[in-house]
Amino acid sequence: MRVKLHKKRLLTDAGRDGSRGIYLIAFFGACVVGIFWLAALNMLGNAERSAIAAGLSSAESIATIFEHRTVRALRDADRTALLI
Repeated sequence: MRVKLHKKRLLTDAGRDGSRGIYLIAFFGACVVGIFWLAALNMLGNAERSAIAAGLSSAESIATIFEHRTVRALRDADRTALLI
């Protein structure tokens, strides 16, 4: 009888240790998933910043071209008015 009780005790102790291992594996998996999410969010943030910078650069370029063409049109209108 004592041997059987001893074996049962060992089985229950092993079950407790095994459950700790499962919790550690689950915790490690959750940490890995969290790290992947942080990396993905960081990459999205960088992509957003670069897209905004490219858009601002393009807008500045278009504004400069519009300004030069407007000045040119006003000069041409002024020359035409002076000739008449």
